Amino acid sequence: MDKRTIFRTTTTQMLRNTAFHYLLALTWVFGAACGGSIETQPKPDQKDDPKPGARDAATPDAISPATDILVSETDGTPIALAIDANDVFWISIPTGGTAGTLFKSPKGGGSVVKLASNATQDSIDAFAVDDSNVYFSSSSGCFKVAKIGGAAKQNIATRCYDFAVHGGNVYWSTGDTIATAPAVSGTGRTELSQLKGVDAIEVDGAYVYWSSGRRGELSRAMHDGSASTVLASASIGDQSDTTLAVDDANVYWGAGGSLRKFSKATGQGTTLASESYPIIEQIRVDRAHVYAFRSANNGGEIRRIPVSGGAWETVVAGGLSPVFDIDDAYVYWVAIIDLRSSIRRTLK
Repeated sequence: MDKRTIFRTTTTQMLRNTAFHYLLALTWVFGAACGGSIETQPKPDQKDDPKPGARDAATPDAISPATDILVSETDGTPIALAIDANDVFWISIPTGGTAGTLFKSPKGGGSVVKLASNATQDSIDAFAVDDSNVYFSSSSGCFKVAKIGGAAKQNIATRCYDFAVHGGNVYWSTGDTIATAPAVSGTGRTELSQLKGVDAIEVDGAYVYWSSGRRGELSRAMHDGSASTVLASASIGDQSDTTLAVDDANVYWGAGGSLRKFSKATGQGTTLASESYPIIEQIRVDRAHVYAFRSANNGGEIRRIPVSGGAWETVVAGGLSPVFDIDDAYVYWVAIIDLRSSIRRTLK
């Protein structure tokens, strides 16, 4: 799938007004124990992982043998992060500032390239990349910037709460509608309206999927907006902030501390995890696991659970920005130590 939605804040603005202050607060927790500069660490020989649940989780101030530091110190605090086949993309807000800057760097480490200054004047609602562009939104609008740089950002809509990209098109939600436009150029058009609270959207080869925490519904429609139907309903309580991911067979729905999967074919639901805390803020899925960022008193954690069900396993814990992504081999994440942020990756 070519869908790469990486960071989202839903219609109740789960992270939009709090992400930056939350990240600064983490440094108070970890600062006393983590003085000094952040340096790239040599990577020892990889040891075999004995069994699920027995791996040592990476932490910001104690580098796991399975972790690389890709960017040893970022210019400000990353509040959005995305990857494609070759690069890591992020938007950073400087300490004490509001104007965000869009950067990229090779996934294996290397030179940092600035793609756009003053990309945003506040926190990010949604962030995604496709083959040609980086998409992001804030209270000032929805924009795209060419991944190769050298061009001014282009406004594509007045407000977006989530992005999805697929098949040469970009899709976005406004809370009550879902719209789409060609990724290269073209006018946006509304495909679905009167949806009453879209929290998150996903796209596969046939359908657009969206969730509404307040309505407790997971829905889908064809790419052109036809054949709209409720795929599944769930008694999830008053959860206005939800997150979605899809694979070939299932849709995964995070709401509060619960994680559920629903069959695309039948709508049958399975509860993978059900907890009141920590809150699941972002999920990604591969062939074997669902990965989730969960807010916690230690500054957050990235955990994973088998797609077939089982126990949570900690991948990274403590002192994290609430943004991450995965590819076939690595989990990409942001560590925060003494007001310094670094972009890292940890072997799955």
